[in-house]
Amino acid sequence: MKPNEATPWFEAGVAHYRQKKYPEAAEAYRQAIKFTPGNAQSHFNLGQACEKLNETETAVTEYKEAIRLKPQMAEAHKELADLYERQKRGEEALAEYTTALQLKPGYAEAQLGIGNIHYNSKQYEKAVEGYLNATRANPQWATAFCYLGDTYRELKRYDEAMKAYQESLRIKPDYAEAAYFLGVVYLNQGNTTAALQQYEKLKTVNATMASKLSAQLKR
Repeated sequence: MKPNEATPWFEAGVAHYRQKKYPEAAEAYRQAIKFTPGNAQSHFNLGQACEKLNETETAVTEYKEAIRLKPQMAEAHKELADLYERQKRGEEALAEYTTALQLKPGYAEAQLGIGNIHYNSKQYEKAVEGYLNATRANPQWATAFCYLGDTYRELKRYDEAMKAYQESLRIKPDYAEAAYFLGVVYLNQGNTTAALQQYEKLKTVNATMASKLSAQLKR
């Protein structure tokens, strides 16, 4: 490795990150940035490594720098939005998700993020729209269908919740959260037989979630 060149450091960062050696990855990206401080991708990758190290504020700084250097980088806007969302900075997160979608139409992860913001603020109809858009952008994303089911359940639209959870489980049969809430929906509909069947399936997937459903069945 030639320390006076950025590329080997960058490539080392990528390799370390893939191996989940996040401190080493972060250090390699920092070395790369010393030689090419205007490289947006290096700042973006450093932000990702810092996220893994729970260095949230540093990650925010690096994503912002990546955006300053390359405003059209949709992924940087989305990752920054994710951090803002976790920090309960909803308006800032929504603005970044919206920008990400403008730059990359059909960006499923940004649509999911928008759904999450509205769900957490109990704006469930808007959350439905976000999650539906995420499922349209990525019809094989079990998480998006599960979150859609959660939102329909909050709205007491149980038939639609059931279909969303069923689709989530079709994609990912061992998705314990979807299996549990599908059982809860069956109970809400008065279909104890179907809830029991779901409980039996859940026992083979996640004993803890199965116990929670069992407690619901005993009420």
